[in-house]
Amino acid sequence: MAIPAQRIQLGPFFDESGDICGGALLYHYEAGTTTLKNIWSDSLQTTTLAQPFVADATGVFNFFADGYYKLVIKKSDGTDLYTLDTWRYRDWE
Repeated sequence: MAIPAQRIQLGPFFDESGDICGGALLYHYEAGTTTLKNIWSDSLQTTTLAQPFVADATGVFNFFADGYYKLVIKKSDGTDLYTLDTWRYRDWE
């Protein structure tokens, strides 16, 4: 049996004025690169999510991931908020 992907919740994210960034964008890559790395809507990794993945109205991202990632978070207008590189996700159950 394969190890399931880990459930991730990121956010909420806020802009420099303290306003919630509803509809923020999450770009997901192989760590240290701009090569697409999948994230999923389920732990068994059967349904991939879009690139970029869009946050809900409260600025929160919910997804499943497995391995090392570079995550780039942008406001809905494309302005950079954060870059998180070499982040590891794995469900060790």
